[in-house]
Amino acid sequence: YGWDWHELRAGYQRFEPQLQQHPAAFDGAQAVLERVVAVGGHNYLMTHRNEQAQVYLQEAGLAQYFTDAVTAAQPFPRKPDPAALNYLLDKHQVDRRQAVMVGDRNLDIDAGHNAGIAGYLFDIDRLIHVTSTPEVQVTNLNELLPLVR
Repeated sequence: YGWDWHELRAGYQRFEPQLQQHPAAFDGAQAVLERVVAVGGHNYLMTHRNEQAQVYLQEAGLAQYFTDAVTAAQPFPRKPDPAALNYLLDKHQVDRRQAVMVGDRNLDIDAGHNAGIAGYLFDIDRLIHVTSTPEVQVTNLNELLPLVR
């Protein structure tokens, strides 16, 4: 149709907060985040969304489990480019052998691999045509609990 992708995205982002009615976390999200913190780990958010993502976390009662975040407000290239992940990993001196990128798209896993860390794919509806070779693939976040140690 000749539409400009950037204009479409900007329009969507402008209206998305109004369209989101009480976004809820996926089952198991809080349990996994809590477990990571309980074993001495840290959770970091990397999203293409703007600061509204942090508002969603706050509304869901999950913001307290995150140490730091990268959002669209920062000048990093989009995933699967690893620049934003590398920034978080380097800033917080994270051991890449212990780090995991959990995401719901192939580009999340690819970004993790491009940053030298493992990738766990969350595919709740089993709809993703997997091309990213994740180390782990789950349909429920609770399945990650035994892996957090």
